[in-house]
Amino acid sequence: MASGLTTRNFRDARLLLKDGDGTPSTLEVKLLEGRITMEEGFNNIVVMDRGTIDHVRAGDEMPLKVGFTFKYVELFHASVATVWQWLKQSGPAASLVSTRASDCDRFTFDLELYIADPIGGTGEKITFSDCFVDGAMQLTEGEEYNTVTIPMMCLTPDSGLTKANFP
Repeated sequence: MASGLTTRNFRDARLLLKDGDGTPSTLEVKLLEGRITMEEGFNNIVVMDRGTIDHVRAGDEMPLKVGFTFKYVELFHASVATVWQWLKQSGPAASLVSTRASDCDRFTFDLELYIADPIGGTGEKITFSDCFVDGAMQLTEGEEYNTVTIPMMCLTPDSGLTKANFP
């Protein structure tokens, strides 16, 4: 089977979180399985002329809505921040630097999702910039794995999907 026709999913993925420090602090999470949702909105302005649609103009930029649900094994570790702590900027992650520290009250971070080709071809990388948790994170602890659900918004609306070889 050709590499381009192979199904790629979170079983072959890892998530890399980066803060805004000059030499970013990172947290890598190896995923067991999960899903991602992205919603990009368009703010259109419909211009009317005496009750009739005349034309449409582009409105203001809108943030990208992103949601992750994934399974992973390690819930807590004594010296390394967990996903939960990292996103809340607490515990070992309390000193993280926001990617938009100068103009944003919330802790923002960059996120990279790497999805490998299970048969060794070229993998995929999706990059999200200036993201923050938007809503309630959910953590479900389990015997075999833990599940985390993270609703986010990313202030840089253009996510970058690239194909690249990576380890």
